Amino acid sequence: MTALEKITHFFELAGGDLHLLKHDYFVIGSAAMVLAGCEMYKIGDINLLTSSADANFLKEQWKDRQVKDHVYAYDRIFRSNSGRFRFKGVDAEVMGNLEVNAGQQWVPLLVRQFMNVTVAGMQVKIPTIKEQHRIYRFFGRPKDIQKAQLLLKHL
Repeated sequence: MTALEKITHFFELAGGDLHLLKHDYFVIGSAAMVLAGCEMYKIGDINLLTSSADANFLKEQWKDRQVKDHVYAYDRIFRSNSGRFRFKGVDAEVMGNLEVNAGQQWVPLLVRQFMNVTVAGMQVKIPTIKEQHRIYRFFGRPKDIQKAQLLLKHL
């Protein structure tokens, strides 16, 4: 399955629950790059940035899909009301009220500029390419800086 096929399949399976969310949510990370037309050939997962309340809702809805033994490698950099869920062919990571440790201070990740894309018949919000670039630079890990560099070709 290609990256875009994985994303589309996820939204076909999860779209009904996502329509019930009370607040805006955003696809971020590599899946957002794919949806923006960047040349990503694989994705590790689909990252959903949500409110904490919507994260709790999805945790309840998707409890049978929860990856219980998942270890978050970057808990000193990120904190959120999170959960990882397995869908056929791809995992989804829900991050409610994601915060980033920026110089010993926790700063909320806010998507300032976004666009809508159609996936599996749904309108899905993703950060603009410029905003994705800003977010990756904000995260600051080496893999994020590499993705930010890749995005420069699309600005």
